[in-house]
Amino acid sequence: MTSPHFLQVLILQLLLPLCSSLTPTKPHIIMIMADDLGWNDVGFHNGDISTPNIDSLAAKGVILNNYYTAPNCGPSRAQFLTGRYLTHLGLQHKNLQPCRPSGIPLSETTIADELRDLGYKNHLIGKWHGGFHTPDYLPTNRGFDSFRGMLNGLGDHFTHKKGFKGKKVLDFYNDTIPNPGASGQYSTFYYERRAHEVIDEHSQNGLPMFMFLSFQAPHTPTQAPRGYIRRYQHIPIKSRRNYAAMVTAMDDAIGTIIRKLEESNMMQETVIVFSTDNGGQALSGGASNYPLRGNKGTYYEAGIKGVALISGPLVKNVGVSNSLVHISDWKATFVHLAGGKLSNHDSINQWETLSNGATDARTEIIYNIDPLSVGVPMGSRRRARGEKQGRRQKRRHRGRRFRRSVLPLVLMNNMTFESTTFQPESQNVSTGFDTGPSSSPSLKEAFEEVEDNFISESPTQKPTTTTTLPSTTTTTTTTTTTTTTTTPTTTTTTTTTLPAAQPFHINQLAAIRSGDWKLMTGEVGFMGVVPDPARNIFKYHAFRPRQTSKFYSAIRLFNITNDPTESHDLSEERPDIVVWLLGKLQKHQQTALAPFYPPLSNACRPHLFGNLAVWAPYLQQ
Repeated sequence: MTSPHFLQVLILQLLLPLCSSLTPTKPHIIMIMADDLGWNDVGFHNGDISTPNIDSLAAKGVILNNYYTAPNCGPSRAQFLTGRYLTHLGLQHKNLQPCRPSGIPLSETTIADELRDLGYKNHLIGKWHGGFHTPDYLPTNRGFDSFRGMLNGLGDHFTHKKGFKGKKVLDFYNDTIPNPGASGQYSTFYYERRAHEVIDEHSQNGLPMFMFLSFQAPHTPTQAPRGYIRRYQHIPIKSRRNYAAMVTAMDDAIGTIIRKLEESNMMQETVIVFSTDNGGQALSGGASNYPLRGNKGTYYEAGIKGVALISGPLVKNVGVSNSLVHISDWKATFVHLAGGKLSNHDSINQWETLSNGATDARTEIIYNIDPLSVGVPMGSRRRARGEKQGRRQKRRHRGRRFRRSVLPLVLMNNMTFESTTFQPESQNVSTGFDTGPSSSPSLKEAFEEVEDNFISESPTQKPTTTTTLPSTTTTTTTTTTTTTTTTPTTTTTTTTTLPAAQPFHINQLAAIRSGDWKLMTGEVGFMGVVPDPARNIFKYHAFRPRQTSKFYSAIRLFNITNDPTESHDLSEERPDIVVWLLGKLQKHQQTALAPFYPPLSNACRPHLFGNLAVWAPYLQQ
């Protein structure tokens, strides 16, 4: 006779597999990041370059049509890894450089840190560019269990070396050990083989995997195996021909990785994101961002609107998404997929929006506020770094028009810049308006103050004592914008609630997107539209950006939904929107950290690994 105990054990053994199959497992997460990939350089945007595997991922997933990054490599990676805006990292100014001791702040947890706490094993394959001046900044000390790749922002794709004072220095690592054995292997294919090794490892150990596959391609130098270059022999310009070959080689590597996942029975539980780190480097770098305005390194759409998609069997809402997504959002999204939750970050969980078609999770992006980049205002009485007087007449006239149209409205709404900053409002429970004393400077006095700010060379040259005026409370709808001003209050302070914060200055480099509207301030910079190389490669090659306005600052306003190529500056037609967005920038500036941009270090020099010079940490821990 069968004992009751035996029956209980038998039933339990039969139910255990069923229970485990019903228990949701943590998905594998793969972030594939291309380096300087142009908007116009994937098959689903343009047929000029062959990318069948990326196109296949797009067809089975969601194409992100409203996806934004930073305009440069290092800042974009910092935002992706930390889920923070640049203003909250102190990385507002320029790109990370090897001999400038800076990087992703050690006070920040990375996405790898968060996922490791949730049971993931993390692998970085490819480009780091997050700082390495001390060992603390190395990838294996920032949450990654393994690292194969380069520390710097660029290097030779075959020798894996980067120059230092005229000498070639190795920059290729196996965790924390230099790897000269990779010399001669094309970087894209080396990273492909390493990805296969990681997939094999996780197919055997069953642990959830986070793979950050950070390709070095198609960043300069434009190099590719000869077989791939021969595919594009019909392109007469070398930079574009080699660039196209690099993109196709990367696409082939992605294809083998997808097949490896399928062969290992891991694809069904894998979420894949493909993203560029910023816009492509047109002309010298061979990329094309057509029809977007600007180039890599600018806050025009060509510099920050990126190619991106999310794919995998877990993604249900296949198609094209016009929801606003920022590169920082992947941290909250991936942590959500892993069963965790972020708080107090700029990152927003986009999973329900992208996978299930839920309501837009994000309506606003602060691209940057850089108080160290200050342009000469259009129409100022100064010369712009040697620009000839005769070439500035049109710009001067435009500056005067701006003062006549926008500045009076700015002043009437008590919006203040440079020498003024907002303080937290004293709210009346019944009315919601500021209840401070009613006293404000005359319109003439305020105009003279802001007029001085327009020709100020730098916001950091002013005294620390600041005059504070109230902020603007604004209500908006999809069709109209109504601005309501608070009762003006004037106070004088010598301290601020956030010592690291800087007052907002309209001549500093800044950009914001809110709803349909995008506002940029500061240096105009590269503002042309580089021609489409697929239509006329010689016109593309011969294009030169307009230089007359390179160092001038101006306020530019665009309705990106109606005008994605930024062809119509509406700052004069819609000064109400200008004021509204300037108010948002000034409010955000109060939470910003001061930019951390230290001088170049004299200690920066290659280290010897045997008889080989290598890039390595050069300061004490």
